[in-house]
Amino acid sequence: MELYDTEEQQVEAIKKWLSENGRSIVVGFAVGIGCVFGWNGWQSYQTAQFREASALFQGMLEAIQNGKGESVSKTGQRIKENYGDSPYAVYASFFLAKQSAETGDLETARKELEGILAESSEPAMKNLARIRLLKVLLAEGKASEALALINGLEGSARARFEAAFQELKGDAYVALGQEREARTAYKKAIDLGRRSRFLNLKIEDLPVPGLPQATQ
Repeated sequence: MELYDTEEQQVEAIKKWLSENGRSIVVGFAVGIGCVFGWNGWQSYQTAQFREASALFQGMLEAIQNGKGESVSKTGQRIKENYGDSPYAVYASFFLAKQSAETGDLETARKELEGILAESSEPAMKNLARIRLLKVLLAEGKASEALALINGLEGSARARFEAAFQELKGDAYVALGQEREARTAYKKAIDLGRRSRFLNLKIEDLPVPGLPQATQ
């Protein structure tokens, strides 16, 4: 199972989100504790912190694109430790999780994604982390845990990504040997707008209800 989208897609998605939301995040942080430090002093401090975190994150992206795994790990941890209140800490966790999954360290990938769910206040980021986490859980062979996570989501936690959740729900049912339920989930994903040749192949691979199964 492919755990992540392409590198270019993930980098571009984060850059786009940052360009659209970066300024509002800075202002939000400033308003939250401006009364403690004084508006001007806090604004200057926070802007400096934001720029430092941004510079580090840009370096992290360059290390990713150049295949420098060790540098990615060190820079990502530094961002999380020193700029944990900035959105860059969340982005760093996404890439650290990706790197861990690619090297087979699924436990670390899972912990990074669970950290995003616990710490991020952005619904879009939390849902993206949920999707990544579900894929990691399935790769770990924890289909029941993945299914429980999906079924536990309600309202705004599901709305935008419902089709993706339904496909992952189907994957979990397949892993549990529940082909009928898997077919229902896959078809619901298609009805919700999920279109991919791979999803169609998943449905085709399921046994047809009512037909005897081939024996070896």
